Amino acid sequence: MDATFGLQPSKAKSWRLDVSDAALLIIDFQQRLLPAIADFSRVLARAKAITQAAALLEIPIIISEHVPAKLGYTVPELAGPHPCKLVEKNTFSAADVLPSLPSVVLVIGLETHICVRQTVYDLHGAGKRIIVLADACGTRDPVNHTLALEEFRADKISITSTEAMCWECIPRAEGDLFRKMLAILK
Repeated sequence: MDATFGLQPSKAKSWRLDVSDAALLIIDFQQRLLPAIADFSRVLARAKAITQAAALLEIPIIISEHVPAKLGYTVPELAGPHPCKLVEKNTFSAADVLPSLPSVVLVIGLETHICVRQTVYDLHGAGKRIIVLADACGTRDPVNHTLALEEFRADKISITSTEAMCWECIPRAEGDLFRKMLAILK
């Protein structure tokens, strides 16, 4: 049986991410907040990986900073050297300060149950397809992270891992793009 599972190819819709219609939203990975996050080195490593992958795939990157005068600016590991759009906010949800977004938004950030949660629900309510990369989100208390992810699942918001999302964007396990992605995920 072919990959369309018996459907006519013209009627089959791919479940794969179309990188030309996606953006990565990085929420509040700020200098003073990050050290308080449970297992912050793992969360930061996953955030760095998806940021590098997005740059490789030419997926637009938007970074929000929550009251940066108090919480500091985005950690250097995520703020460059790739091009990104930076927005400041003083509300928990970043939705009102974001530029125009494509139909699919990959979301990572801090804290899962506050700023990530409110932004995800606002964007979902505006008709965006949201994919939360759970391993690149964090909270001070892991219970709050788990509860937010359970709520997302119950409301049919997609949740996956950084690695799963990165490999979904690579058509073949060969070639230059594959080798570059492999280097990012190692």
